[in-house]
Amino acid sequence: LAPMQRASHAHMSDADAVPIAQLFLLDPNIEREVVTRGVVTMLRPQLFVQDGTGAVSVTDYQSDAPLQIGNAVEVTGFVRRGDYSVSLHGAKVLSMWSHATVLPVPVSTTQAAGGAYDKQLIQTEGTLEDLHKEDGDRFVLRIQDGQQQFIAYIHNNGLTKTVENLKKGSRLRLSGICVIDAASVRGTAAFALLMRSSEDVM
Repeated sequence: LAPMQRASHAHMSDADAVPIAQLFLLDPNIEREVVTRGVVTMLRPQLFVQDGTGAVSVTDYQSDAPLQIGNAVEVTGFVRRGDYSVSLHGAKVLSMWSHATVLPVPVSTTQAAGGAYDKQLIQTEGTLEDLHKEDGDRFVLRIQDGQQQFIAYIHNNGLTKTVENLKKGSRLRLSGICVIDAASVRGTAAFALLMRSSEDVM
């Protein structure tokens, strides 16, 4: 093994890693440093890490190497609990290996709105009601599916021609990180979807 790989494996054997879903069960009144492991599912605008039990966002972090989607990582940080999930802040991120695969979970918009999939990589469907660009940097799609409305965001990465050419009224299948917070859902939407590239739109 290369030196960094040896260090990663040694760190893994010493750490008492907590499954992500169990982080939500910790006492929110006690600040503690925890260790968890998962796979990077998104880098920007925020780092998201997912394991087989749930997902977590990571803020104010330092990493031992440049991160990519698909990196298996070990995260050490302090828990901040939200309504449906947790984030880790003041974190250190250690890369363990690359090319791990996390597939989006097919869910209905009603399931996504319920909060059980907050911060997880999902796939859902809906009809395009509106599309516009804001801040010159990202597209905002407003999607309707029955009684549920959600917003999908995709940052302009030079590969967004597919998005620009979408027609209102089109039925779309979208993949991305499901988030339920006031800043993202903008009032009337049930949840938001953070897409990683135009490949997340079908």
